[in-house]
Amino acid sequence: MDPVRAMADSLPEEAAQIRRKFWRDPAFRAVCEDHRDALEAMARLAGTAAPSAADRIEEYRLLAQELVAEAKAMLASEGPRA
Repeated sequence: MDPVRAMADSLPEEAAQIRRKFWRDPAFRAVCEDHRDALEAMARLAGTAAPSAADRIEEYRLLAQELVAEAKAMLASEGPRA
């Protein structure tokens, strides 16, 4: 999964700004990549029957939400785009 697309899917109204910031801001890029990794881990765990899978999926879901919030704050710190 592409990290830009994963974040843009979570913040569709910010898709263009996400694409621009991803390539010029290494810290933002890391947040997007971590978000993608959390989503991929959730998908892998969803396909298992392990008893602890539900708990781990919830942990990754919360992590993904936190990363989206962090990305949104990073985007907002740039101010409005003209």
